[in-house]
Amino acid sequence: MNKEVSTLYHYCSLETFYNIMKNRSIWLSDVSKSNDSRELAWATEQCKIAVINKFLEYSDRMKSNNDFINTRFRDFNRITDQFDFIDTNQMLKSWVFCLSEKGDNLGQWRGYADDGKGISIGFSKEYFAPQNQSVNFDEDKMYYMFDQIEYGDFKVEQLLSPSDINTLASSCDYEALERCFKRLMVYSIILAPLYKSAAFEEEKEWRMVFLAHTSALKGGMIPSTNYMDKPEPMFDIIDFAFIPKNNTLVSHIEVALKDIKHAITSVTIGPKSDLSVLDVQLFLISIGLLHSTDDDSIKVMRSSLSYR
Repeated sequence: MNKEVSTLYHYCSLETFYNIMKNRSIWLSDVSKSNDSRELAWATEQCKIAVINKFLEYSDRMKSNNDFINTRFRDFNRITDQFDFIDTNQMLKSWVFCLSEKGDNLGQWRGYADDGKGISIGFSKEYFAPQNQSVNFDEDKMYYMFDQIEYGDFKVEQLLSPSDINTLASSCDYEALERCFKRLMVYSIILAPLYKSAAFEEEKEWRMVFLAHTSALKGGMIPSTNYMDKPEPMFDIIDFAFIPKNNTLVSHIEVALKDIKHAITSVTIGPKSDLSVLDVQLFLISIGLLHSTDDDSIKVMRSSLSYR
């Protein structure tokens, strides 16, 4: 986790800002219904490339050992065929809340904050960070992750244990290799919301993610949450609902911020907004988030950008 960044920013419309502050909660939306049609496919596609490359290294080792005839090409093809039928959205449901390291960025204002008429909310990164984070997954639990997006090439070393990495790099035992390949496949599905193409790297995005196995949702209830050993989580899931959007139904979960004054550190008014700093301060005072206009526990400011 990046130690240098302490504040992350969520760009939104004025209406969304109002609801976050008034209700002391945030919405996480179904990532499969995002504007990026390749959102969840990126990680599994990259995983397939990584698996193929590791198999080619294995076949080269078999050839150098004069045992190329026993290379398990047919068995490997059955593994790679599975990638072509993976539909992450059918296996898991992932809901995300997106943030950026950039608090006053023109591209973010244009794309996510009503073309500069919205708000950038500064959140404490530490507030959302779990004490421990692993890729173990219990199908009966709602799983929580919080991390920065990985852009570009899929890094196998970030997902597997040192012994697995050693197996992929040196073993001629196909069964051992296949076990590693299958673990990579599972991890790529779980972690898909945290991987994107390098084309999006400029956004410097972080994500708060809740995910659940679809089998756990079919009974009509959201499963209990695994907060990764954090004894007193700073948020609770309080609602699961749908809204009609873009010719489909988009699910979201509403998460209560149990200590919003420690969660939110700043409010930046968009460069095209008609709001004044005083407008926002008086609103925050009215809902109990500031004591007075001299209270800078939540710093209110205007964008420094010129954008009309």
